[in-house]
Amino acid sequence: MSNDGPVFISYTENPDVDAEENEPTRREKRAEQRRLIREFAEFLVDKGIEVEYDQMLEGTGQDPENWILWTSEMIKRARFVLMICTSNYIKYLTSSQPDEINSYGTYRPLYEEGKIVFSMMMQKLKKFVPIFLNRPRRLEHVPIALQGSSVYEIRLPAQLDLHRHGPLEVLYARLSAQNPYKAPPTGNIVRLQAPKLGSVRSLGGGRCFGSQEPVRVSGPLMSSGPTPQPAAPAATSAASSVVSPATNPWNKYANRKVNENMITNGIGEHIGVWMSIARKLGFSNGQIDNLKHDHRLEGQAEQGMQMLLKWLKDKGKDATVKALIEGLEKANRMDVVERLEEYIKEET
Repeated sequence: MSNDGPVFISYTENPDVDAEENEPTRREKRAEQRRLIREFAEFLVDKGIEVEYDQMLEGTGQDPENWILWTSEMIKRARFVLMICTSNYIKYLTSSQPDEINSYGTYRPLYEEGKIVFSMMMQKLKKFVPIFLNRPRRLEHVPIALQGSSVYEIRLPAQLDLHRHGPLEVLYARLSAQNPYKAPPTGNIVRLQAPKLGSVRSLGGGRCFGSQEPVRVSGPLMSSGPTPQPAAPAATSAASSVVSPATNPWNKYANRKVNENMITNGIGEHIGVWMSIARKLGFSNGQIDNLKHDHRLEGQAEQGMQMLLKWLKDKGKDATVKALIEGLEKANRMDVVERLEEYIKEET
């Protein structure tokens, strides 16, 4: 699949170098980063996406004489630039990472190369796609200019499930120029009946047209007849209003502990507006305000994920799947409950 150019993968071999790390540790990190990039690229190629990245030049005798020009040319040709975000990659873009010699002995002038990538990104933001491979999303590792765009958290080994609509499927649809969603056909306009003057009652305690007496609506909004009285509730026993513990569908998760993967890989990106969930999980207004302040530079999804991670840490051994689901259910977020159950099935 061409679609006017390949997809270019931009990354740094050293993902998160610590100045105090020894050289064997750095080599191990570099090897793992290269393996992830290669596995991701091969997955995309297998699914029909044309991919370019530096490892494809190894052993070919075609190493660029000038890495800056090669990178610039790749970005110009590419339909999309997949930016593999890490703490070192953001330094690379901001020209604060020192130059290095890569795994196959070629000198890379990263200081200048990063400036070129950043400059080209600012000219065509839409073609640059932030991606996190096998690591939780960290907004501070995404260029500020792209923090309001789609950020994809991809887990390898990758398995494409077109019915799941997860981050991998959404990314693949974007790269392959597909839109799996088909809008239903537009229906016919419903013609509204004009109300008779004086027959419209306002909601909750307003007044009829031409009347000084307040009225209360308990039936249809457009009704002009007498207001029906609500039927008396059927008598029920106290026992019937209480859910028996034996019939609680979440008891099967009573001994299942929540882990970080369930949050970061399972439901984190589905949380969205999270304050009502936090309250049902026992967070006070003060704690919610603190979470908003501590993560004020991050979006709703990241704030919600951090809230759940704090809940997991604070609850300790009581952080069961049952407790989490019951909180989500009280917050009327059964969509998240369904996703959590899907992830648990995948995990097992």
